[in-house]
Amino acid sequence: MLPLLLILACTDDPDPPVEDPQLGTDSSDSGVETGFDTSTTGDDSADSGDSETGDSGTVDTEPPAWCPSYAEGEELGVVEDPDIKEASGIVESRRTPGVYWVHNDSGDTERFWALSATGATLGTWTIDGKKPRDLEDLALGYGPDGEPDWLYLGDVGDNAESRDEIRILRFEEPIVDPHATEPVVAIVEPDVIELTYPDDVARNSESILIDPLNGDLYVIVKDITGISGVYRVVAPFGGELPIRMEEVASLLFGEAPLYGSALTTGSDASADGRWILIRTYSSLYLWRRDLERPLYTAFEEPPCPVPVASEPQGEAVGFAANGRDYLTVSERSEQPLYVYRRLEAGDTGAP
Repeated sequence: MLPLLLILACTDDPDPPVEDPQLGTDSSDSGVETGFDTSTTGDDSADSGDSETGDSGTVDTEPPAWCPSYAEGEELGVVEDPDIKEASGIVESRRTPGVYWVHNDSGDTERFWALSATGATLGTWTIDGKKPRDLEDLALGYGPDGEPDWLYLGDVGDNAESRDEIRILRFEEPIVDPHATEPVVAIVEPDVIELTYPDDVARNSESILIDPLNGDLYVIVKDITGISGVYRVVAPFGGELPIRMEEVASLLFGEAPLYGSALTTGSDASADGRWILIRTYSSLYLWRRDLERPLYTAFEEPPCPVPVASEPQGEAVGFAANGRDYLTVSERSEQPLYVYRRLEAGDTGAP
């Protein structure tokens, strides 16, 4: 029997999501994706562009005693490239700290970027081969032979829930000079890993992460009900494709203790494997993982709400290279790149 956690709702939710009677969607996230889409392209077409997302992460329940303290988001810079207007994933390079990998989602072509801490473009890479349908997240992890510092792009979006399989594209992380004055233009040829859900039912996702301890891959579902299944592929990946994932946990967003939007939009694991982040349009949550147990068992315990800036359409979240701080960036043009710094005891975060 698979380990399965469903976090049940409490009746004292101070701000329950409002349901649109016509669409059956979470209209408390007005101006962001609803998870409903009648197209087959995977485009995020439900964004009306009116409201902002994100808050301080504060809720009226007592957080777990282990919760670390974080400063509010500090603006590092502003994304300069006008082509980066649907940022859906972000992670800081561990090979070259100060380099930030980002990509657009389904509204863009098969490319991704490296940015500096100021938001300047350090390079643009085009993905050679089969064109992704809906890139939604990225992560750092092991390569096929256990080598470190490979980038994983999650072609996992499926708003119409019509795909026979989803795909992960992985390749060795390009080497980037964070002080370069001329942006790189290059091509990558990725390994393509095809995945299916265990019951062959299509689902939408915007979140992937890699367990740094063993290389296992996780895909987290985005669903209008708030029920987000957590699916795993055990490393190493190989053999016959597509690979059938296994469901190892389930989380309920939009209800206590996972207040706010019911729609998950990004996730990441820290470099030491000890911490896990999952964000929604309005909130961000941190789980602590016992390093002696599988990563998914962290979801058996309550999460810690942590700060997230108010963003027009916040989807991207990733850990900084130090494994302690984390980063966010929103869709839309010229968006700030935020860092949230973990505070030491007695530190207020004030400059």
